Amino acid sequence: MKHMKEIAKYRSFSAMILAALLFLPGCGSQEKEETTSVATVNGKPIYLKELRREISNRVRQDPTLEVDGKMLDDLVDNLIKRQLIIQEAMDKKMAEEQGFVDTIKAFWEQTLIRDFVNRKNEELDRYVFVTDGEVELYYKSITGKNSNLPPLEEIHDRVKEAITRRKKAEKLESWLEEKKMGSEIQINKKLIAKEVVK
Repeated sequence: MKHMKEIAKYRSFSAMILAALLFLPGCGSQEKEETTSVATVNGKPIYLKELRREISNRVRQDPTLEVDGKMLDDLVDNLIKRQLIIQEAMDKKMAEEQGFVDTIKAFWEQTLIRDFVNRKNEELDRYVFVTDGEVELYYKSITGKNSNLPPLEEIHDRVKEAITRRKKAEKLESWLEEKKMGSEIQINKKLIAKEVVK
């Protein structure tokens, strides 16, 4: 009997989460998502936005997926387990270890670079263009090297996209060179020669 009450309580919790997920978007309050917790683990809240992100990731992987009480239970359980592992790692001060710090720094830098390049490419999309004449000229230059290419009409868009990517890469490189010219950069060639090239 006690076991049945536990199951009913857990299902009730799932129903409340599902209701919150369906109701809160209508509220239009992002703040509510960031302050409403769906669970706590040793006093640490797991916020509604985290659960929504998990749902979004799952649905992106499988668009036919149906969000139901069982799926929500599984997602909340995964978030709880993740939080338990994080808390244990923090207790062991793993976040202070140099290897971890280096990994986070590298990930942060890579993400920042990727996002910046993507934003720069969006800017370049506004004024980098390719004419049909450029496409034809490029096609003629590569047909001499590879006579097995399909007719231009079949690959026109791919050729145009390749030229656009090249032009954007050239603009980005040019921008970087300008930034280098306007920056104070010092290179310790003696140290590099001594420590790296042995």
